Amino acid sequence: MTEIETDTVKFENQKIRIDRDAQPSGRLLPNCHNYHEVEMGDKYWSEWVAYGRSEDDDVAIYWIFEQSKGEEDEPDMLDWSDSNIDRVEIV
Repeated sequence: MTEIETDTVKFENQKIRIDRDAQPSGRLLPNCHNYHEVEMGDKYWSEWVAYGRSEDDDVAIYWIFEQSKGEEDEPDMLDWSDSNIDRVEIV
């Protein structure tokens, strides 16, 4: 798990308070973007999730980062800015 340095994010004009640290979602992304489908040194996508609260709902906030297999960035080095949010889902 990684601590996100801000306690709120903004997505599609809604402000979301983050309640828990981000962690890998465990979801396998499609084909060539999947960790298990690439060779060492090749790029893949890594999905992370944190949970929080919008004005009305409990939500899951998802980020997708490009990584290089075997040379992954530490979570603290990933860009957790609002512009990197992939989607927000009501939970």
